[in-house]
Amino acid sequence: MTSKTKLESYVKVQFGMDLYGFIKQKAQVDGLYDYEIASLLKASDSMITKLRNAYGIKRVNGFSRRFDLKYGKGSVEKFKKMVENPDSTLAETGRHFGFSKEYARQVYKRIFGSAYTEAFKKKRLIKKKKKGLTGGTKRPKQFGDLTEVSKKMKSMGLAEEPILAQIMTTREVAEYLKLHEITIINHAAKGIIPGIKIGSRWRFYKQAIDKWISGGQKKTTQKSKKISTSVTGPKIIKKSRKGIRSTTLKKKSEVNDDNPRPVIYKLRKKGETKSQRKGTHKKT
Repeated sequence: MTSKTKLESYVKVQFGMDLYGFIKQKAQVDGLYDYEIASLLKASDSMITKLRNAYGIKRVNGFSRRFDLKYGKGSVEKFKKMVENPDSTLAETGRHFGFSKEYARQVYKRIFGSAYTEAFKKKRLIKKKKKGLTGGTKRPKQFGDLTEVSKKMKSMGLAEEPILAQIMTTREVAEYLKLHEITIINHAAKGIIPGIKIGSRWRFYKQAIDKWISGGQKKTTQKSKKISTSVTGPKIIKKSRKGIRSTTLKKKSEVNDDNPRPVIYKLRKKGETKSQRKGTHKKT
């Protein structure tokens, strides 16, 4: 009498069913592992694994059963409802059961057999549809920046034309002045170009830029007039940090040396001779 026949007779006596039906019910319906079925039949784990493979019975994932045992009966269904709810997040679901967001992601994969990303996309689409029905649309951030600029310009009294048409971005100013965007930002930060900083972005008023350009042209013309005035004698124009200054050239013959440098003669004492090195020494 083999061990298989012994198991068949034992199952019929104890459970009133055949061995195939018993293993199938415990493995697929109850979700028991091979070692748990082996403990019920008082057999080895390898024996139950061979019989299950011979019968072609596939083992069902027992994670749901173990999750219910750990967190209470019906915890799997509760987890599914909370995760599928578009108003609840994965972190809130994990907090309810007392574990982290990352572990909640792993639990979802073990229960549903797929990643959470697809479910997250579906939830986002449902939220967007709800917002579309209620009409709760958010304005872009740039619109808020422009309205803030318009308020500042109105307070300055510079709102003759449509304000949105007069406000320029960094890129638009760079294209308008034929300069690089970084140059525009640096000049605006130093106060060379008139502009308003809102957060980390710069906005410029076109009328102020035009005034700045015309003012720069006037200054350059005034400087050129000063330099081109009549000057007697040849001059060299030097540029320094303080400004432009001119110095006249003089020939050596024109330089009058009224105070010539005095010549100092040193008399040697008797017995002293001139040495090649510095100082003097006496004759021996």
